Amino acid sequence: MYSTNLSQREVGAVIGIERAAISKYEKGYVQNLPLTSIKKLAKFFNVSHLYLIGSTDDRNWRPSPKDLSEPEFDRIRKYRACDADGKKHVDYTLDREYNRSREFSGVREPQAEYFKRTIRVYDERAAAGIGNYLTDSSYEELEFPDADIPPKAEFGVRIDGDSMEPEIPDGCIVFVYPRPEIESGQIGIFSFHGKALCKRLDVNHKKQLVRLLSNNPEYPPRAITPEDYLHTFGLVVGHAKGK
Repeated sequence: MYSTNLSQREVGAVIGIERAAISKYEKGYVQNLPLTSIKKLAKFFNVSHLYLIGSTDDRNWRPSPKDLSEPEFDRIRKYRACDADGKKHVDYTLDREYNRSREFSGVREPQAEYFKRTIRVYDERAAAGIGNYLTDSSYEELEFPDADIPPKAEFGVRIDGDSMEPEIPDGCIVFVYPRPEIESGQIGIFSFHGKALCKRLDVNHKKQLVRLLSNNPEYPPRAITPEDYLHTFGLVVGHAKGK
């Protein structure tokens, strides 16, 4: 790590990383360092992120046309055109796929504890079929690799049923971004007359028709009438294997 007048705790506070992680990085344990953290460290020390991870000896290296293919430049152009929320989603996906590829090739080491995140997971399963109560349900705090949890996710819900397979497997935990409304075509966690459901929202404004859809064709659409009570808990932004 480069010399500064700041302590490990102060450096961590500046870039949003725990002091224990900074200590590990100083000792060279950077195999599982998330891309977002690499970027923060590189910006803080004003060096190339590839120099930080040992891919180049040039601390000021920056990509040039000869280093990148045309499709790579196109991806960079699209990334720069994204808003802040879009860039967060791209960073999350890139981190996840980068770690997955390294794990598949046998390069990746087990996730270090300081790269994990704790999230609230409700005990009462949200049915991807007939429905279960979620309101006022108890919950437990579970730990997952940080890269596995989407940035906006604030809680998790266990899924019981196969109506959203194969996209959302029976027994998995979905991560939810709390919001009062979601867009048509998105998957959310809903309260339908007090029962929690994981479904895809389908809104036909022309026909004034609202339905909750399943991915599994064996489950028919559930039409929502003006007399029905439908509350949106939030948007499903990812899922992980149940614990």
